[in-house]
Amino acid sequence: LNEAKASGDEQRIAALEAQMKAARTKQDNLRIEFFDRVEPILNPQQQSGLEQLRSQFKGEPRGAARLEGMIESLPEELQLTPQQRQKYDELVATWRAARDQNREQRRALTRELTEAQKAGNEQLREELRQKLQEVRANRPSDAFYAGLEKILTGEQSEKLSEIRAAVSGGRERQQGLRVRSVVRAAGRLDLTKEQREAIREMTRQAMRQTREAKPEEHAQTEAQIAERLKKDITALLTPEQVTQFEQALKERGRGGPRRPLPQTQPAPQGDQSQPKQP
Repeated sequence: LNEAKASGDEQRIAALEAQMKAARTKQDNLRIEFFDRVEPILNPQQQSGLEQLRSQFKGEPRGAARLEGMIESLPEELQLTPQQRQKYDELVATWRAARDQNREQRRALTRELTEAQKAGNEQLREELRQKLQEVRANRPSDAFYAGLEKILTGEQSEKLSEIRAAVSGGRERQQGLRVRSVVRAAGRLDLTKEQREAIREMTRQAMRQTREAKPEEHAQTEAQIAERLKKDITALLTPEQVTQFEQALKERGRGGPRRPLPQTQPAPQGDQSQPKQP
């Protein structure tokens, strides 16, 4: 992959990244299946230890662990109003109930799957495996974030995206372009009010489309959505802003503090660059 990147072979880069993603997905599924099979035979204390182990890996339990760690700090970081805080607390309560229900569904289905396997009932085993996959794909944290987005202002929504990206760590560097990367890059520009409003609406649509993507196609779909978002944002920018935007995108995922971008004059109010022709 490094050789392909060094040579600028985009087609080979895409093929290798797809292969790596497929391998990671297979490994993640095998790990989750192992955890689900082991969990029913453990006592409560052992199950608690297993949950901590789960949180180190990819999947809903990891997302749940991350979100649990953010629950207390998010209201302050997002500077929620009292009215927003009330709705936020309701979202948290709903998420925790859905998380616990999802966990119990996984445990019950795993026990049934184990029994079907022991009985040699392949048809029932396949049906249960499919149900278990559907339950795993139903991530309560996605519903929480979707509900939270609805009560936030544009600035708060952008801040939430930055927080989630920071918590996600370095996985983004190993995958394709992400919507949050594009949003953060655009946020570093000196934009006019009209540009900010237009980009904010584009961002909301892109985030919604990303949330609606099928779990098994999420990474590929988000990469496509991010590329469209990048193209749409670029069409709103002046040539100087385009240069800054591209620079910010190149710096995505690098360690250390962000270097400030050179300042340029934003497009005149109400006179943005006309969208580029495809």
